[in-house]
Amino acid sequence: MIERERSIGMISMSDVLVRERSFQSLPESERSTDTISVRDVLVREQSFQSLPEGTFQNVPPTYDRLDYKTKRSDSIHTCSTVSSATPLVGIKKSVRPNLKKISMVTFIVVSICTIIGLIVALAVCSNGKDKKDNNNCQNNGKTTASPLSMPEETTTQMTTSKADTDTTKITEPIEATSVESVDTSSSSVSTTTSSSTQGTWLTWGTWTECSSTCGNGIYTRYRECNRPDDKSTDCQGLYVQTEICIDTVCQEYGNWATWSSWDTCDATCEGGTQSRTRSCLKTDASDLDCIGDNTQQQQCAKWECPDCSKVCFEGDLSPTCEMCICNTTRQGVVMTTDNEAISNATVFVDSNPTTVIAYSEDFGSFSSEVVCDGASVQVEKPGYSSPVCQISSARITCTIVKNEKPIFIEHPQPKARLVGENVTLCCSAEGIPDIKYYEWMKGSLLVDDSFYPDGNMLHLTGLTTSDSGVYRCRANSDAGGMMSEEASIIIKGTESDFCDDALGQRLIHLPDDCVQPESMTASIETGFCNRQLCRQSTSSTSNECREESQNCCTVADFELNTVYCSGYNLSVLSVKSCGCGHCNFNAVRIVGTVLNYSTNEYVRFGQVHVNGVFSTYTSSRGSFKVSVNEGYGSAVITIISNNQHTTHVIDVSEGTTGTIYTNMYIVPETCSVQINAGEDNIVDIGNCRNGINTANTIAEIHIPANSFIDDSFNVFNGIVNVSVTFLNATDISDLDIMPGLLLSVNDDGEKVPITSFGAFRLWFYDSLTLLSLKLGKNVNIYHKETDLEQSLSLFGLQEASGIWHEISDETPVELNEPDLKSWINIGQYVNTAKECFFNVRIYEDPYLLSEVTVSKYQLFMQTIHIRGSNSYKTYGHTFSPSRTCFRTICDDNLGFIEVWISNFEKESAEYLMPANPMGNVSVGLSSSKQQNVEYSVVKGDPHLSLKFIISSDGPFFESLYTCLSSTKTNNHFKFYFPDNVEDVFTLRHFFDLSTQNISAIQVVNQRVWYPKRQEGYRVCFVKVRFEHQTVENITVRVISYGGTNKDTSNEILGIRQTDQSSFITNCLEYKCSGTINEEFSEDDFDDTKITVEYLSSGTSKCTVQSFSQELIDKFADLNPPNVGENTFTFYAPTSYSPSLGIYSASTSSDDIESARSSAKRECRSGIPMDFSSDNPDTGTAVVFSCA
Repeated sequence: MIERERSIGMISMSDVLVRERSFQSLPESERSTDTISVRDVLVREQSFQSLPEGTFQNVPPTYDRLDYKTKRSDSIHTCSTVSSATPLVGIKKSVRPNLKKISMVTFIVVSICTIIGLIVALAVCSNGKDKKDNNNCQNNGKTTASPLSMPEETTTQMTTSKADTDTTKITEPIEATSVESVDTSSSSVSTTTSSSTQGTWLTWGTWTECSSTCGNGIYTRYRECNRPDDKSTDCQGLYVQTEICIDTVCQEYGNWATWSSWDTCDATCEGGTQSRTRSCLKTDASDLDCIGDNTQQQQCAKWECPDCSKVCFEGDLSPTCEMCICNTTRQGVVMTTDNEAISNATVFVDSNPTTVIAYSEDFGSFSSEVVCDGASVQVEKPGYSSPVCQISSARITCTIVKNEKPIFIEHPQPKARLVGENVTLCCSAEGIPDIKYYEWMKGSLLVDDSFYPDGNMLHLTGLTTSDSGVYRCRANSDAGGMMSEEASIIIKGTESDFCDDALGQRLIHLPDDCVQPESMTASIETGFCNRQLCRQSTSSTSNECREESQNCCTVADFELNTVYCSGYNLSVLSVKSCGCGHCNFNAVRIVGTVLNYSTNEYVRFGQVHVNGVFSTYTSSRGSFKVSVNEGYGSAVITIISNNQHTTHVIDVSEGTTGTIYTNMYIVPETCSVQINAGEDNIVDIGNCRNGINTANTIAEIHIPANSFIDDSFNVFNGIVNVSVTFLNATDISDLDIMPGLLLSVNDDGEKVPITSFGAFRLWFYDSLTLLSLKLGKNVNIYHKETDLEQSLSLFGLQEASGIWHEISDETPVELNEPDLKSWINIGQYVNTAKECFFNVRIYEDPYLLSEVTVSKYQLFMQTIHIRGSNSYKTYGHTFSPSRTCFRTICDDNLGFIEVWISNFEKESAEYLMPANPMGNVSVGLSSSKQQNVEYSVVKGDPHLSLKFIISSDGPFFESLYTCLSSTKTNNHFKFYFPDNVEDVFTLRHFFDLSTQNISAIQVVNQRVWYPKRQEGYRVCFVKVRFEHQTVENITVRVISYGGTNKDTSNEILGIRQTDQSSFITNCLEYKCSGTINEEFSEDDFDDTKITVEYLSSGTSKCTVQSFSQELIDKFADLNPPNVGENTFTFYAPTSYSPSLGIYSASTSSDDIESARSSAKRECRSGIPMDFSSDNPDTGTAVVFSCA
């Protein structure tokens, strides 16, 4: 073929380069970052020219679905006018397509047509042939063009006058153009759909109520697409706009400073008071006074005064009349509940704690010559709580408990109310010592304590919209304060106000051969309702702490649309409006696998603790399952195995449902050092890794001679093995598995980020017997000196909360045995003055065509900031990435962003991949912005590397509201799922309706993937095996059709597929047969029809070798013979067993993931009730032979 005939769209590449230079001359603001450039086209052209001859061939448009093969001819893809009935590519009957090649070619053509349309439109606009042409080229002062022919009415003016909406907004331009402004002979693109008309936008509606009563808030407006008939296609562009609204300037209140220390008690005995104060800090003289008191008082010196008339039954009364003195020497020991010796504790007479009778020394021992039998003493040590110790023998044992900051066992629950109603919020915490009092905050302001006389219960009556906001409670004890999770109170005037801004845009992925003419991608807009709390006026409210039943915004109105594909149609449910309906909140299930970090082997029979309480053991395969209530705040999972500990924090805040899968890693010792217990020793931390010495010492531990004791408190004098487990904070792999969250708690109880120079744990044992040893003396830790402006601190991990609490900011730090039992981190508090926000958009495919606006998986995000020799993290999570902005720190330094999901299909955590500029796709950032932030991606690595720099146009914004109101035209980040999505098409997994329309409910229930039945929700799998004579990749696809139900017969309800090669067995999900809705009438029953087929990338042909005759006999009158066919079809029964090759599980809640896991595990084993083995040849429904 000559070069001229290889040209794309009959335009040579040299012509394209000329147009590219014209395109590049445009201002950068007018070049969409979401549009592929001509340079990208050149890369694809190189691949295109390498295609074999005979790849394409034009044939008539009538053909069987997916029964064709693409073939090339000299008449290739062009942008010239073609009948809308003509297929996208040439189709030849009775052979199979290479869908990946079709998708790529489609993408190339669409990209080139887009550029050509832009160039032609620019040429027409610049020539200015008539006034009408110029008007059509202008949109709010910006030139926009589209290569697709659209009716003139679709051109929308994007500046709205104040008279129209009572405000002025500048919004994102919508790509639209008049027919006359583009040469249609070179812009029409053939598609696989039937002939249709483009819909036109109606006028924008009014803005919703501002989300804030003062300052910055968010409001939304919508517009509808007017489609003349059912065959009309959707309008292109946004139908939802979100902007910042500014009502009035908020009146600023002062903020309280930290409480001062308690002053001296005003009495020495029989009760007195002591006080402490705090100051109200104001940034401006006009600020209002802080809410609450600036003084606190507490009782002190509550013991009795000395009584000189007291009669001693043993010994003599002391000269000060404080105690009875006996001339008997008594030995004592101070220890913890784990028999750990505590030195430097002060021992008092209980009757007068101002009189010191002894100090505990090494090994916790003390002696006294003045205490009589029957007397009592009290022990005090900073950071510990002590009961009174009774003396009943010559030896005194006093047990003290290490203080722990409060841990919340109940967080306040978000609630929705109507104006005039009442609401109660509750919280509850526990700690050592006990909680002294609670405080409630609205935002950062203290609520007057008259609204919470019960302390942990906040009562608000006669609500107004100004009471809307975010509330938290703070639990306070002598160990410090801790803030609860946030809970929003949403207050609206009417029921309809709650969901008027809940409608959002949602693009779903379609099969590759369902390219839509309006977008030229295999995707379609369906909309969704954001799951936000609402209030139904007909439902009752209670003043109890937690409401077992709440309402959320769900679908109020929808359309059932038809999507035209290559020889078949799909039905799609499109949301039109949202209303208030019931929503379920259930227990959250956490399924984990625990592995050895070095060997990746299963950690068997390890202890599993949830929020500090033992729950279960890991199995022989290292797995565990625990359940926590939704709204728990955080589930803190700690694994203990062979003296090694690891802690993982999982967010289970409001809205978290289903099952969360996670992997945890036990880190074995990284270095072992032998020391002589009878000598002074220094142990370096960080300089040894897997037995190899390094130059990375971050701390030294100085251990005095004769410091070790056994369980009987005998001094040990032999050789001690010191086991060191160290995690390097500058190693991303180590940082990813560092226990807990890199967060601490400040004096106000707020969680704040901390850096880490490294974390470590120590374990001491006898080198001969391998029995554990304990420290009887205090040791000193000297951390590495640095030139940092801020001093370093030691932080200890509180395993019950996953939070690091500061031990000391001095060096050396004197520590005892209990301090060294937990993980220790050397770090600093992070300066949060440079807080910033960013948005991440998620896509189903590496070409970034199909955006995920609402994810069926919970998405977890963390940023990693590495600063020289230390690092820190920030965290976030969401189900709605397009509506979420994450908080982090912008300090102009390099760091990483990573996103992962809890993938219930793979039963593990799975990292998403950042968009790669080398992959010829738009990464969401302009070229100049990529250079500015040093955007860098390594293929196959989930870490996005860049600098965290605040900018007015993103990707890092200074304020949350600026970030939330940003659009795709602003700089943002893109991540995508790395593998082919098994869920190729599903009409809807769930479809909650707020309507009472029976016919509408029936339409949905007939087509939804998981209809609610009497038994709950049911999940089904079919086991399929392919045996290949040669190794070749094929795609296995399972299609679920409406079966025996007359309303949905032969209608595609869902498609699942997976790629495989060689001898592979797959378990693929299909839509279960059964009743359709809760009425359980016989007419509302459907036996689903299932077809298993394959798509080959090569020359392989597969035929049915064997199948379950028992399965076919279930519907002998309906099922085809199947023998020797290249597809396998059966009607699915409602009985399930390995002999049928189909497997199922159900759940009474909406925890679909757990049911999926059970059914899929049994499918893999092929043995009834066996959920652990893997038997690919057992219990199959069909076996294909491929050659």
